[in-house]
Parts: sequence; structure tokens; C-alpha cells
Amino acid sequence: MKRKALLILTLGAILFLAHPAHAQFIGDRMRITTENGEELIGRMKEYDAVSLTILTDSTEQSIAYADMVRLQRSLGTRSRFLKGAAIGFGTGTVAGFFAASRIEYPEDDAGLVAASLAIAILALGTGGGTLLGAIVGAKIKRERWERVDIPGQSTAAGMSITPTIGVHPGGGLALGARISF
Repeated sequence: MKRKALLILTLGAILFLAHPAHAQFIGDRMRITTENGEELIGRMKEYDAVSLTILTDSTEQSIAYADMVRLQRSLGTRSRFLKGAAIGFGTGTVAGFFAASRIEYPEDDAGLVAASLAIAILALGTGGGTLLGAIVGAKIKRERWERVDIPGQSTAAGMSITPTIGVHPGGGLALGARISF
């Protein structure tokens, strides 16, 4: 049983680490950082063995791989809906507590009405803050980028190690590592 659990854990770790890199395709949104610190963002038009050509605001630019410091591919944009809702929830709750604590509680039967009012103010602050935060968060977009290897430039001081998984010809599981220089 321990052996099976260890095998499953090992396979899970290898599959997690051995994810394939996303390929670049014509039309992908790319971000290039050059040696002089210039950052270019545009759609990939074409590439060859020595350079990559992108379209930036209807201007075609060809950049040699040797001049690139970083090459990234866009994974798309995401909104900050949940983060905004969480911030709004916290802010609204604090504001609701503050407003509810300012209510004066009389000593007679009206104290029940004041307590109900305090609960309503707290709920309104929390709900209103959450809604407002969610709306603001949905309007804020963030683009995510994935680093892509630059052709002709090696990583990690000239060496790259990639875990691999496969099926052995005898039907067994094959685990290994691909090392490139």
C-alpha cells in the first residue's frame, strides 16, 4: 500500500513538473524586452532562425533573437472580480461596524429597534461594500504572461533539465529527464 501511494505521489509530482511549454503561433500576442531595456508588445507576424517579426500599432518590427533579453507570450486577460469583492467585503464590514457602533441604545423597549437598526446597517455596509468591490474588480483587467525560451539562447548557464514520463516498450512506466546544453 505504501509503495502504491509513493508511486502515485511521484507520478503526480512528475506530471506537475513535466508540463509542456506553450508554443508560439502566428498571431499570438508577444512581449519582447531588448538588451537596451526597450519593451515591445505586439502580434507575432513571422519568425525565422535569427529573428521574430511582430506588428505593433500597425508598425512591423523585426527583432533579432540575439538582441532579446526576455520573450513572453500572452495568456490573456483576467479580471480582479474576486479580489475586488473580498476587499469590498472587508471594507464594507469595517464601515458597517463603525456606523453601527455610533447608534445610541436607549434603556427602554426602543433598544430592540436600535439593535435591529445596527444589524441592518452592518448588513448594508457589508453587502454594499462587497457589491461595489466586485464591480470595481470586474472592471480592472490584468494581462498574464508566460516566459518563452529564446531560440539560440540557453537557460541556466547553458543547461536545461526537463522531467519526462512515458511508457516502456515492455508495458511499464518510464520516468526520466531530458538534459540539453
